[in-house]
This record gives sequence, structure tokens and C-alpha cells, in this order.
Amino acid sequence: MFFFYRQNNSYGVFDIVEEDGISIFVIIEAEDDLHADRRAQQIGIYFDESFVVDCDCCGARWSRAEGKDGTTVPCYYHIPVHDKPYSVINWAGDAPQGFIHYLDGRREAVWLEDGVLHVKPWPEAEALAAA
Repeated sequence: MFFFYRQNNSYGVFDIVEEDGISIFVIIEAEDDLHADRRAQQIGIYFDESFVVDCDCCGARWSRAEGKDGTTVPCYYHIPVHDKPYSVINWAGDAPQGFIHYLDGRREAVWLEDGVLHVKPWPEAEALAAA
């Protein structure tokens, strides 16, 4: 199953860490919602329900997948990302808009080109697979 995480811009900024595969959104393949949350935390996503790090006015940066149903394929707001491109606002600048983390360790980046999202292999993952 795949679980979609969308980053809230707490304090008016997004945290993008390309080397960890974190951007505006992250899609994680996992056995279930709790496993997805654990995998999310392993890559650097945090859940700040007590607002120790995040702005309590703006809201928590990340929300848990706990209690949510996953999808059988990677989806951006319940629409399969590999099926067709989507028009979105560029919140990530020159960085990928999102990442997909697979159970087998592969990653794909979701790039914005000409206002449309496109899924491509993440170069670091390709280098690791070739080694």
C-alpha cells in the first residue's frame, strides 16, 4: 500500500531535504498505516502534535497516516501519479515537488516541468542500484 503525506508550510516555509527524499509531498510504500508512519520518521518526517517544533498557529508540518487507507499504487491526492501529469503550483523551486519511497529502497522524484508533474527515477537511487 502507498500512503500520501503532504507538508504544511508551518512558519510559512517548506522543509525540503532532497538527499533524504523529502519535499512538498512524500509517498511511502508500507504494509499498513502504522508501518508508513514509522518509515516516514526514518527518512526524517516528524509528527509534532504538541507544537514543540511547528507553529501552533500555522499547524503541524506533517500529519500521520494512522487510521488512513492506503492506495494500491502511488497517488497524488488519490490520483495515480504514473497515469497522467498534473498541473500544480511550483512550491519547491528547482527541487522535486515530491518523492516516492518504495519498500525495496528505490526512490522516484516527482518533478514540475512546464507546470505539470512528471515522475522520474531519482538519480541517487539509480547510482546505488548500479553499484
